[in-house]
Parts: sequence; C-alpha cells; structure tokens
Amino acid sequence: MADRAWPDHAGMSENLSDLRNVAMLAGRAADVDHTLGTALDALADVIPYDLAAVLELRDGFLRVRCARGPLADARVRGHAIDLATAPDLAAAIASGKPRVFTEDDHDHAKGGDGDPYQGVVELPHGHACLVAPLIAGGRTVGVMTFDRAVCDRYDDGTVALVTVYAQLVALALALAMPPAEVKLPPPPEPPPAPEPEPAPEPRALVDVERDAIALALEATSGRIYGPDGAAARLGLPPSTLQHRMRKLGLVKPAGRPPR
Repeated sequence: MADRAWPDHAGMSENLSDLRNVAMLAGRAADVDHTLGTALDALADVIPYDLAAVLELRDGFLRVRCARGPLADARVRGHAIDLATAPDLAAAIASGKPRVFTEDDHDHAKGGDGDPYQGVVELPHGHACLVAPLIAGGRTVGVMTFDRAVCDRYDDGTVALVTVYAQLVALALALAMPPAEVKLPPPPEPPPAPEPEPAPEPRALVDVERDAIALALEATSGRIYGPDGAAARLGLPPSTLQHRMRKLGLVKPAGRPPR
C-alpha cells in the first residue's frame, strides 16, 4: 500500500472548514451517522489513515458506529470490543486524553492488549495507531480510532488536532445516544408530547474554533506560551495556535505586551 505523507500542521490548508458538519446539533440518529461519516472523510485531509472509526460505548463494549478508509469493510463495521479484555484501551478512555499506541501495546507477550482490530483487519506489527476518547458533558460516549498500515507513529501535532476535533465528534455521537438509564415508576397518563422545537442552526467549525481560541486568550490575558498559556489550555503546540489565529484573523487582547 502506498505511503501517504504526514500532514504539515504549520501550513495546513483550509480543508479544515469541511469539518463544519461535526458541530451540527442533529436530533435524529440518521443525521448523526451522516455527520460522523462526513467528519471522518474530512479528517482524512489532515490526519492520514487507512482505517478510521467512531466506536460507541455501551454496557462495557465499544461497538463500531461509523468507519472510513480502504480497510473499512463489513467486518469492521460489525466489530465490538469488550473493555474487560482490553485494560490498556480502558485506561486510555479513563484518562480522557488521546493516546498513541505503540508496538509494545499491541504485543500480548509484553503485557499489551493486542491490536483492537486483531482478527478483523490485517495491520503490520508496529503500525501507527491513535485512540481518542469521546467525552461530551462529562460523559464518555465512545472512542475515535485512527490506524495506518505503515510502521510509524502519529506525531504530537496530529495528537493535538485529534484532541480538538474529538470534542466535536463526541457532541454529535452523544446526541444519538439515549440518556443514562434512571429507573422511575411510569406516570399514569403522560401528557401529549409538545410540538418539537425547530433544530438549532448548525454552527460552522471555524466559528467554534474561533470562539474557543478567543476564550483561551482572554482567560490567559493574551499569553500563548508556557504552562498557563492559551496553547497549553487548548492542548495545541504554540506554533499551531499562532497559525490558526492568523487564519482566523484573531489577535491577542489589546494593550497586552507580547509573550
């Protein structure tokens, strides 16, 4: 399989605007499935993969909800992972942060879980693998996975991008899931359901990103670098944050000395 070049995060194109549908507040499961597929298709322009998937978390199992890439087939779309047998994957989910899985993580002999898609797709030992937990409103709703059929690792810039976009994918997935089960006695005669309100207008991803960066700059008084800077707050390298600020026409708060 031909190797794709890793993305140039400092000079990425405006293809990120194609991810605007990820921020759509879709009320029906069919709309969310379309949104998830659109998101994975658009992410292929900035995060190279041979298999990308969104897996939904229910009852201790991760079940593939949407998959894209040349390795995505019927077996992948029907795949489920029991977290009781995958402690490394469960730990990554519990951390709430994306994790690059290494060759040792995929090696049972070294105490690793093995490949999450072992026996489903053929991937070389030591291939590039990235897992990002999907958390919406404090609730873990699933994970997003990226795999490449090459022996390499996803770099820090790619992990930073996944950190940002996993939040938007989590929102779309959460809207398709039922709320946490609460056992209550059924009401005797429920009143008629009110007419549904019109769905909110979708927000473009560029607006969501601009708001997030502006809030981080305001909270840090315009500081970009350092452990208390806006870049650390957003989970982005400072150079990537400055590039996005220029693309979005954002400047630091007036009157603040450069940092």
